[in-house]
Amino acid sequence: MFFYLKANHKPVSSHIYVVPPSGVSFVISTGSWYLQKGSLYGISVSLLDSDDNIMLIPENARFETTVPEEYFEILEHSSNNTYFYVKAIKSGMATIRSTFLSVIDEDGHGISGLGEVNGEKMATISDAVEIWPKSIIFAYDSELSEQQSWTVEVGLCWKFCF
Repeated sequence: MFFYLKANHKPVSSHIYVVPPSGVSFVISTGSWYLQKGSLYGISVSLLDSDDNIMLIPENARFETTVPEEYFEILEHSSNNTYFYVKAIKSGMATIRSTFLSVIDEDGHGISGLGEVNGEKMATISDAVEIWPKSIIFAYDSELSEQQSWTVEVGLCWKFCF
């Protein structure tokens, strides 16, 4: 029986490709770069190859990442500056930038010369939308035609649903 199993099953294999990085991209935990002031977000940096495939970033890779402290309070970040846990603290437009600098070898020396690979991402931060009063109830009379005027003040991004 062991012979038949061995003959019918091939060992698992995969291909590993070593390619140079060609770009930097950013991912945010909510999926949208329209952020709300006072909320918490996870921001991660990714390396891309020439076909826009996401590359594995090892722990010994070093990045110089700038998260503007005017707009974000940095609560946590990784040692190689590829992950940040932040709180949005100010409304406006913020640009997050990152540059892949080097890879640290086993002796602790940086191997650079891999080319200038960088990227940036714009984030729009707005105040939270608050509706007051929470509910409004109108009497319905099919005989009367009534018109209401409303004033709405909102931040940069909002949704209104009926």
